[in-house]
Amino acid sequence: MSYSTLMMRALFLLPLLCAGCVTSQGGVSDEGELVVIGTLKNLNFRPDNDWMVTTGSATAELRVTRVLSGRPPSRVLKIQYLAHMYWRENVEGRFRLRRSDEGIYLVCSENGGVGYVCP
Repeated sequence: MSYSTLMMRALFLLPLLCAGCVTSQGGVSDEGELVVIGTLKNLNFRPDNDWMVTTGSATAELRVTRVLSGRPPSRVLKIQYLAHMYWRENVEGRFRLRRSDEGIYLVCSENGGVGYVCP
């Protein structure tokens, strides 16, 4: 595949990848919301066995490598996410987070996906 073909595909996909980054306030996230890139270290998993399908909430440490929106209080955040199993560790991912009343950051679902629904 040629370089120009790769660049055209990247330019085509860029708006799709950033669709979740922009909010109604012209790119500034709501107060308390963060959009970051980082890696996980899983801590624990609390299963919710219903209808013989194991789902539950997992707690992890998120090591922030890049901030796309908001201001995290530190480079390591305690997060909670919904899943069938642990997410892969030490693989960079993009996370949209909302701080809960308990101080832990919830991983928000995006575009109707499974997860916490953050207003």
